[in-house]
Amino acid sequence: MLIMDYTITTTAQLAQIIESYRKQQQLTQAELGARLGISQQNYARIVAKPGSTSVESLLRIVQALGFKLVLQEPSSDDSAPSPGKKDSLAGKVLSVSTQAESMQPAQPVFPRAPRNSHTGKW
Repeated sequence: MLIMDYTITTTAQLAQIIESYRKQQQLTQAELGARLGISQQNYARIVAKPGSTSVESLLRIVQALGFKLVLQEPSSDDSAPSPGKKDSLAGKVLSVSTQAESMQPAQPVFPRAPRNSHTGKW
């Protein structure tokens, strides 16, 4: 079983890795959305603007693809992102650990919540 680690310092990098693994597993956005219990359009919005997406949502997507996130302290030779950068993760290293097997959740990963009638959001 091949295990790979990717160092991620921005949410945009995380979205790129998520999309890469979705495509590697030959899933459409609609199919992954169905696994998550959300529409293709909502999934597309999440990966298009990962910086405005909750960590919980990103974690659920990663889990639906069969991966896990690992936080670790940066080593002394890791260069920290600039503190004023909007998309930085405060100098910490976030890695996506992958295994060469797919995970199919039995139920949608995102529970359905009632739509807010005032904002139209879930």
